[in-house]
Amino acid sequence: MMSTSGENSPAYLIELKDVQAKRKSVIGMLLSILAIIIFITRWETAKENYYLDIFNAFIILAGLIYNYINKKAEKNIPYRFFFFAAAVGLGLLYPFNILSIPYLLLAFTEGPLTGKQLVEFSSSGVIIKSWKKSQYEWDTIQSVVLKDGVLTLDFKNNYILQREIDSSVSINESAFNVWCAGCIHQAAFVD
Repeated sequence: MMSTSGENSPAYLIELKDVQAKRKSVIGMLLSILAIIIFITRWETAKENYYLDIFNAFIILAGLIYNYINKKAEKNIPYRFFFFAAAVGLGLLYPFNILSIPYLLLAFTEGPLTGKQLVEFSSSGVIIKSWKKSQYEWDTIQSVVLKDGVLTLDFKNNYILQREIDSSVSINESAFNVWCAGCIHQAAFVD
């Protein structure tokens, strides 16, 4: 949580809990293992240039082992580095050149798609920052409630966004709810 008094600066910044983090990690691990299998298969059938296959398979495998050992310390190597290594290795040698394209796309999109999701509350409105930035004025919001670690945004168009906040976030729920209600009330009288 962050509290400031500037007009455009956020009064509250809340990090949402990533409920799909485990699923994303499993998918990244499986795609990395697939790349290792492809490198080993190509290494067994190649007559030349097989050192690059061994090197790429070793780099990705070492990274996966490092991530597995340090999974509780949250010091993991992002999967985009494994995807980039796979894309480079697959793109250089025949017959798996075409498989470098999906791995290259994954390398460039993994960061924005798996980044932290933040909700920024300011006197001008609410900004939800994830892979896509969404901005809402206070006059489009009916209510905002933070209770028991769950953030609920109820919009006037009957859309409800309800998400758990990150457990490391420390915020005074009643003060936050009063502040948001004041912003909504103020926006109602501006119109």
